[in-house]
Amino acid sequence: MINQLAHSFFLFGILFLSLAHGIRSDVRFYGLVFLFFGIFITYQWAKIRNQKILINSWISSEQQSKSTLLLGISLILVCFLSIIFSPKVGISVLWSTGAEYSIKNEERIDVPTFKIIPSLYPRKLALCDDLQFRISAKFKTNEPIHAAQFYLERGNATWYLDGDRIANHKAEEVSRFFFIQRDINAGIHLLECEIQCQGPPPVISMMAALGADQEFRELQGPFFPIDYTGAFQFSQMNVVLFFLIGILSFILICPTLNLYSKIISNFILKRSPLSFFIGFLVVLGFLFYYNIQMYDLSRMRYEADEAAFGLMAQELDSGQSPPLFHYGQQYQGTIESIPLSIFINYTNNNIKSMLDLTILWQLTFLLVTVYCFWIYGNPALSLFALFFFAIGGLHYHWIFHKCWFGYSFSLACGAFLFLIALHAYDKQYLSPVYAFLWGAIAGLSLYELPISLPFVMSTFSILLFVVFREGQWDSYTNASVFNWLSCQTKNGYRFICKNNLWIAFISLFLFTSPYWLTGWIGGNEDALRFLTEGRELAAPRVTGEDPFIDRFFGECLPVFLGIRAPYEQFNDPPNIPFPAFPSVFFMISVCAFLFLSRRILPDGSIFQNPILRYSVGLLSVITIVLGVYSPFGIWPWYFLPLYWALPVLLFTCLSRLWKWAPSFSALAFILYFLPIILGLELRSPFLFQASSLSASGLSIPTDFSKIIDTLKQEQIQYLLCDQGFDVNINDAGRDWLGECITFASSREIRAIDRLSRRVPVYAQEIMNAGRIGYLFHKHFFYSNLSLAEGNINGYAPLSISNIEELFGPRLLNYKKYTLDPYILFLPEREQSPMLKSHWTLNASNPVFLSAAADWNISVRAHSRHTYWSSGEIPESGAWFRVSFPEPTPVHKIILFHGTKVADYPRNNRVIVTNSLGVERSVGSLQYDPLSRTSSLTLEERVRGSSVRIETDRSEDGTWLTIFELWIF
Repeated sequence: MINQLAHSFFLFGILFLSLAHGIRSDVRFYGLVFLFFGIFITYQWAKIRNQKILINSWISSEQQSKSTLLLGISLILVCFLSIIFSPKVGISVLWSTGAEYSIKNEERIDVPTFKIIPSLYPRKLALCDDLQFRISAKFKTNEPIHAAQFYLERGNATWYLDGDRIANHKAEEVSRFFFIQRDINAGIHLLECEIQCQGPPPVISMMAALGADQEFRELQGPFFPIDYTGAFQFSQMNVVLFFLIGILSFILICPTLNLYSKIISNFILKRSPLSFFIGFLVVLGFLFYYNIQMYDLSRMRYEADEAAFGLMAQELDSGQSPPLFHYGQQYQGTIESIPLSIFINYTNNNIKSMLDLTILWQLTFLLVTVYCFWIYGNPALSLFALFFFAIGGLHYHWIFHKCWFGYSFSLACGAFLFLIALHAYDKQYLSPVYAFLWGAIAGLSLYELPISLPFVMSTFSILLFVVFREGQWDSYTNASVFNWLSCQTKNGYRFICKNNLWIAFISLFLFTSPYWLTGWIGGNEDALRFLTEGRELAAPRVTGEDPFIDRFFGECLPVFLGIRAPYEQFNDPPNIPFPAFPSVFFMISVCAFLFLSRRILPDGSIFQNPILRYSVGLLSVITIVLGVYSPFGIWPWYFLPLYWALPVLLFTCLSRLWKWAPSFSALAFILYFLPIILGLELRSPFLFQASSLSASGLSIPTDFSKIIDTLKQEQIQYLLCDQGFDVNINDAGRDWLGECITFASSREIRAIDRLSRRVPVYAQEIMNAGRIGYLFHKHFFYSNLSLAEGNINGYAPLSISNIEELFGPRLLNYKKYTLDPYILFLPEREQSPMLKSHWTLNASNPVFLSAAADWNISVRAHSRHTYWSSGEIPESGAWFRVSFPEPTPVHKIILFHGTKVADYPRNNRVIVTNSLGVERSVGSLQYDPLSRTSSLTLEERVRGSSVRIETDRSEDGTWLTIFELWIF
């Protein structure tokens, strides 16, 4: 009896941890491991004692009981009515259709902290241009709040606390933070905010400090509606009880659900051809519906690296050799651009072709994958796979609708690799053509490490089995070890040649030549370094995180399965039930696959063979291990090979559940796909902004048509822009909102994103097509002084007046255009600035040299890729040299230091070297605090082949920092 009760307790616990909302990922994971271990022990104990576990027998039974059925339905009604009549939890968003608020336009946002980004707003509100809305919620604080800080990205806002006005934001104010020092007693309080602005909706937040010396932290939830009552508080306290009642009620009606599920399935199986035909039509309807929706929401929203690949494709199409780059890896950028350059010839719109190509890769992946599951599995598996991909989720549709050529291309290559491997296994022979194709496709896809590596390793294991499956390995028990090894080597060589695996090796070797060839001939070794090291990403996102529990299971897996949005929106989306279940069910499917697939997969399916089952399991395990523990870092994109294995894993697990209890299989199917479908339906248009800007909601500048008209008149193609304001008072400037690049054509915007993140310093050729403009918000201001106080190498404020001084007639002499609320600086049309791509740079510290000459006036030192620094000036001094391709007259030298105003060249000398190698000292750079620059203007032009800036060591041990360098 005790064993049966323990088994029932463990089962209830597993269901609760699989479905409950808001449980920490480590508690959920370790709790499930403990409960599954308990389930296994109690089951084995009952088996040894030859006892039945009543709850298992009841769940799998089909014998109806009127009393239990009535009790189960009654409990379901109780839970349903309690949910219906309980007030909704969350922050109320009430917006107007006219002059007054309308109760018809009200939704709630259930977020853990009081920070609302555009992707969380109701979709109807996000699509409005002229916004007037009200945010309201009750919160409970257990400790008094000493001070509060309110943030509004833009627009006007009035804040109320318990009905009293406490803060007021005005659109024209420079600082978007509003600080109040006011004691807020412990207890329940009502917070309201009325906002008026031009769309899209702004980021808003409230931060609180519990003491005078405490840091500001975002106000913690949960948040309750205005009609918060004691009864509602009681229901919130008993949410676990209601949840367990719901689980119990479902278990009570399981026999009835099992019976009717069997009746429905038998009815479908008797009409299987018609059922499969209707099923495929319905699933294709889902596929086209979501593709059309995603295409509409994501069109014309490209990131800078995708736009750069588009430019490279255009260069390839015209017969020119483009710059080869992507995260420091030469091969990768070109391989993504070649298919696009071919595809451009068949479309009239180059920008549209960028999006169409990824959809073409999606259709290729779908056709090949579903074909594999149909031919080498069965129709049911292929239909389930097509349904899985048609629903997809946010992550899947992002891959094929945001011009991510590498990821979509890698999936298509992986599908072909498996098709070749399965065909060879089925025919028991690897033909020469297929051997060459496998090597070629594997070689082309290897540049997208670590995404393609699991595909290559798992399919290669299948090919190895094909090669050696007919080998007769002699034992030679009486022979020497040397003779035995020699014989086995000859046998292996014979079978490799017979089955053409050597062709695959040669093909793979040739198509991976860009990796090893440059290193072998002594050229640039960046590609080889990329292959062995990957991108330099920290394994855990936050120090102290467990890479598997916190990052993979808690963050990346929900994103990969399509429940959450990528990038910084790692929180369960509001109004989506059971968001944790897909992750839990995935982990169960992976762990149980090898034990279940032999008996579950249909006879005649080659997936039932051990080598194929092990290959699918190997693909899953390698993908997880590489993505979690490799130096490549942990990102949802690195788990893409699981898209091929997931249909097999889930189909196997659901089929085993069906044999045990059809009701549990149907419930698992519904709970897996329900949050994914709702995540797609409740998505915000702001999920489709450029990736690095999606979290903060930075959008294309308002009235950008005026800016475009000015750019067209002045023949400006590239625009660097920064749209104003700090976003975190604890930072001395911004990481994610600055240094944006916009590729602008005659009518469309190709990309808006951070330049310093997307374009490496040694690939600036794309920016040398002509003159470059700079765009700023008129209230541009870096206002934080906390890092500058008492720190000689710290930061200092940088405002629009400093920027105007830099671009004014005294220094750069750019034309100024006031396009309210933006200020645009463009070079004179007759001005022909020296092309920096012709410069040769050298310095005492030869690191990130080009960052000082990439036209990107980065304003803070958040990344060494955006500026050059001498490091601490040694005893012998520091120097920076610019060499020209031919002797050039020099008139003016300007060094921009950004917010690091202390790092200017003291006691410096400027030396010009002529074509004969004769050096001449022409003066020294003088620091100007108004423009944050050091500059030197010569009375007479001096012709020279190089300019060197030397600085002596200072007593305070400072650095020489150059954010941007101009020489006229």
